[in-house]
Amino acid sequence: MSRYGLVGQLALTALFAVMTVIMGVVLLVYVIYIDMDPRMPRDLPFLTRVTGWFLAASVFFGLGSWALQRRHWTRWVWWVPQIGVLLALWGMIQSLRVAS
Repeated sequence: MSRYGLVGQLALTALFAVMTVIMGVVLLVYVIYIDMDPRMPRDLPFLTRVTGWFLAASVFFGLGSWALQRRHWTRWVWWVPQIGVLLALWGMIQSLRVAS
């Protein structure tokens, strides 16, 4: 079971790390072209928040992967913040559906 858990943890770590890089590039483009559209300054705080959540998710899943691989005593404790971050991201995605 722990090997499958480790593979899942590493896959989610990689996914969230890539999403953090992508959102960082999007934020960079927004900052460069902030004066082009009046909606851009309004959307910037939300994009910053989403980027922060992706960064937090990649850190939490990375630490969980490390703890699971090293059989550290905190390997099961990391599931609590991981579930919290996933639920927060899910809530943000749902709020986007309502706003659209």
